[in-house]
Amino acid sequence: MRQVRPRWALAGELSHADPQAMSIAAKLIIVLAAALACFAAGVKWQIGIVAARDLKAVQDNARVQILRADKADQAADRYEKTKTKIETRYVEVEKEVQKIVDRPVYRNVCLDEDGMAALKQAIDEAGALEK
Repeated sequence: MRQVRPRWALAGELSHADPQAMSIAAKLIIVLAAALACFAAGVKWQIGIVAARDLKAVQDNARVQILRADKADQAADRYEKTKTKIETRYVEVEKEVQKIVDRPVYRNVCLDEDGMAALKQAIDEAGALEK
């Protein structure tokens, strides 16, 4: 007959041929270790995805900044070329003109009704003083 031994006695005598001899705690530890390894791999994968997305955003931003700088340089070059063309086209000419003014002429003087009444009164008073 076969001799029955308690389970705690089998822990030290595991044989390679008997897979059922592994205890539940050992199986649980292996499953937990595998789950932890999968979780760690998933976290690393997610960190890699986030890092790649951030790197792409930084590269796109750098590309936009370079394009803006290039456009600004091109605009500055066009401005300088236009400025030199304008400077060569126009040459200042100085001439002295003699101007003689014998009396000032005021045109387009508009007076409202009160101003016209005051003007008529001043003319009438000046005419009365001359008589």
